[in-house]
Amino acid sequence: MRNPRVTLLLIIANVLVFAAMALYQQNLWFNRDQDFYFMLVTGANFNPYTVGGEYWRLFTSMFMHWGVVHLVVNMYALYGIGRVLDPFLGSLRFLVFFLITGVTAGLASLYFNVYVVSAGASGAIFGLYGYLFMQQVLANFRNLNVIKGIALNFVVFVVVNYAIAQQLNVDNAAHIGGFVAGVLLCLLNYFGFLVPLWQQALVAVALPFAVLFVPKGQLRYYEAFNQLAVAEARLLDVYDQMLTDDQRADSLRNGVLPKFDSALDRLSTLGKIPARIAPDTALLRQYTKLRKKEIDYRLLGIENETYIYIDTLEEIAGTIRALPSFKYRIGFEARRAYSSASLGEGSNVSLADIPQIQVYYDSNWRELPDSAGAHFYRIGRRDSLDRWQGDVRDYYINGAIQMKGKYSNNMHHGIFRYYRRDGSYESLGRYENDRPVGKWENYYANGQLESEVYYGNGSFTRSVFDSLGNPQVTNGNGRQVKWHDNGTIEEEGNFVDGRKEGTWYGYYPSGKGHYQEFYRNGMLVRGVALDEHGARYVYDQLSIFPFPEMGMPEYERYLQENVRRPEGQGRHSGTVELTFMVHTDGSLADFVVVSSLCPACDREAIRLVKEGPPWRPGLLRGHIKSPAHGYVTVRF
Repeated sequence: MRNPRVTLLLIIANVLVFAAMALYQQNLWFNRDQDFYFMLVTGANFNPYTVGGEYWRLFTSMFMHWGVVHLVVNMYALYGIGRVLDPFLGSLRFLVFFLITGVTAGLASLYFNVYVVSAGASGAIFGLYGYLFMQQVLANFRNLNVIKGIALNFVVFVVVNYAIAQQLNVDNAAHIGGFVAGVLLCLLNYFGFLVPLWQQALVAVALPFAVLFVPKGQLRYYEAFNQLAVAEARLLDVYDQMLTDDQRADSLRNGVLPKFDSALDRLSTLGKIPARIAPDTALLRQYTKLRKKEIDYRLLGIENETYIYIDTLEEIAGTIRALPSFKYRIGFEARRAYSSASLGEGSNVSLADIPQIQVYYDSNWRELPDSAGAHFYRIGRRDSLDRWQGDVRDYYINGAIQMKGKYSNNMHHGIFRYYRRDGSYESLGRYENDRPVGKWENYYANGQLESEVYYGNGSFTRSVFDSLGNPQVTNGNGRQVKWHDNGTIEEEGNFVDGRKEGTWYGYYPSGKGHYQEFYRNGMLVRGVALDEHGARYVYDQLSIFPFPEMGMPEYERYLQENVRRPEGQGRHSGTVELTFMVHTDGSLADFVVVSSLCPACDREAIRLVKEGPPWRPGLLRGHIKSPAHGYVTVRF
């Protein structure tokens, strides 16, 4: 028997190709995502790419394998069939048959599979086995015993290869297509057709063009899916970038929304597609419409300078999350284009490692050990320094939402929405490190907008309305009159250029005078207040910050004498700056490390203040106890 030269050359070619790819990927098993994309890019058979014009993939995919096990199994099978057929057919005819059955296997994969990335020589090998099987049947068709033996061997061959295919997740459509091609080749030769080598070579050259007759439904849907995936990636980029509202609106309106419109138009004109894709197609249309709706509401929020649509956006996001998963996740182009994109905001705290907790509060927002006497409760995450981190939700004790916001190291940071017990808005706006910034909106209990105030270096009151929607202050100018629930006046005064100006008057619900204050360019010049017993208070600051009862000099001496240097700090020195809430009863809570020295130092500073001498709460208008922030510096 002659040496199977072409068989050996084919084995060498497959091994060399795999060796080069494995060396490039630094992996023999090809079991990672990057290996999958590498196979896809370098020449695996994939319907949208091959049908889309890359016909050469029908050839290149025959020499690529999904790992060393796949390669060894196929090369063993190739040698087994090649050592028989290669000498029998002749080297050139064997090579031509290998190519014909391999290309036919690739065509079968394109036609019968849906979004399968196919590679390997097994389709061609099945074709050669099909030729040999049919040749033996035709040569022994009068001998029943021989036919039974051939059939038994064939069944064993099919069962073994099917088991291997299940383990390796390879392409059975290609196997069947290749096998049928081998059988047909043998039958054509037997009956005198396609016998000359030149005719067989011509078939091998022309056969790849049969891809022109493969239905293009998968290609059209793939293009639509990836057009949407690219639009989605662009949308996430816009969300992730530090842009002004005008820049973000321009990017959404002119850069992102047209991409979603175009994707939706393409989905509407797909034409005939495989039935297995139909559910994904309907799901993709629904997803695209939801994303467009989301963008529309974001644009409305930016154009109207309001956060009132945030809850609607959360509902849309919830609907999107509730959608079933796509069966075919084929956004390869977008993944390649945006492979390094970060879709989340950076943080020095791993929120996934912090469990959610529920904390109860009394009517003055003092923390309670349990639900007894609670008026509110909070659900969120608190780190090892008792600092709130990430999304936080506050609720009335009956379960109604009271606040939605985001914290960073115990500081308000992001969009905050406050609600009344009936679920209507009370106020909406944004904080940056505990400071209100941008536009804040306040609402009456009936849902009517009360005021629009802008915060930056100072505050600018642009608009004020009464509870019926009648304007009181327009473009920063006018007279505001606020009313108690019983219908008596609560406060009145003038705004000039968005700031309080002149004399302002305040009244108790009984109608009795409470305070009289004089403002110049938004700054309080002087004020006089009467408490409900008639005692008089004069002040030139609207609020007085909390301070230690013993006085600040004595308190600083306490800090200096009682601070404990954490172990391991040695002679290293520095300061920890803290802010914290002082409630009306003098209790301390909500500590924020403004300037950190080390985690152990931060904990020691908080302990020192918590266990230290009492504080007096802040005072509003000289006599009203009010929760306010205290500030200390602890030196190490």
